[in-house]
Amino acid sequence: MNYNNDDDNNQKYKNEQERFNEFLKDQLGEDIKGTINKAQESVNEMPLYMQFFTAFSSSNRYMQLLWMRWGKVVGYFFFMTFIAALLAVVVPIAGKIVGVGGIGTFISERIPNFTYSNGVLEADSTMQYDKEGIQFYLDTSVNSYKESDIDKESFTQILVSKSNMLVYQGGAVMKRDFSELPEFTFSKQMLLDNVGVIYAIIIFAGFIRYISLMFTALFTMLMLSAIGFMLISLNKLNVKFTDMLKLSVYAVTIVTIIEAFNTAIPIVSPLIANIIGLVWAAGVYYKAVIKCGMIKRVFGNL
Repeated sequence: MNYNNDDDNNQKYKNEQERFNEFLKDQLGEDIKGTINKAQESVNEMPLYMQFFTAFSSSNRYMQLLWMRWGKVVGYFFFMTFIAALLAVVVPIAGKIVGVGGIGTFISERIPNFTYSNGVLEADSTMQYDKEGIQFYLDTSVNSYKESDIDKESFTQILVSKSNMLVYQGGAVMKRDFSELPEFTFSKQMLLDNVGVIYAIIIFAGFIRYISLMFTALFTMLMLSAIGFMLISLNKLNVKFTDMLKLSVYAVTIVTIIEAFNTAIPIVSPLIANIIGLVWAAGVYYKAVIKCGMIKRVFGNL
């Protein structure tokens, strides 16, 4: 190993730090620590929406995010995932509910009168829905649907007859005979009487989706941080794992919001949206980690 070169580099970094200190004293009348303390105070006064926009900016602005207190970082994480949930969950569901005039209106006007009792379904008319890749057919004049009745060129198809239901999705078929279900009675009027319960179920499903989104964001953060740790080790940079984790909270904003926005307003396939978000987030994140490491090498653990 060439220890002389390491000593020369360390001296070079020390000399650069001393020169920068002298420059600050001449220009501002204070040393680097005083300047950094003021900058830290300013960063921790940054409102949530400014942190949000900073997360999408270039890696040059990520250094200041290291000065953010962890309490504010955690608060930002919940704020960011809440915004993502609004886009990915609330907007699509609300749009569909408004589009059909409300669940009560949808049941009254679009679902035929039906009764289900002890394994037999009876409906006054047929019902058909074909939208966004989902095909639904209800026809109780058909005694029983068979697998041969499925259109396997569709992605999702649901066939409901007098005595059974077939669900085809992504090449797999699930068949359920109503005779296998427990004996009970159900009707359209019971649906109308329990519209509030249906809304409660939708809200609960939205909450579960929000929790799932949070865990997905946490997993992406840990993945970025783990790869970043290997990256700084190769470059022999002095960046703590907690520093990298803090930066990842902001970097993961990019992929999370892009995916959520694409869910609310589909522009590209979910896979492409995920790839775009990950590449953008990784590019900003890893550049930020390297830059923070280089700055710390010169100026110490600011």
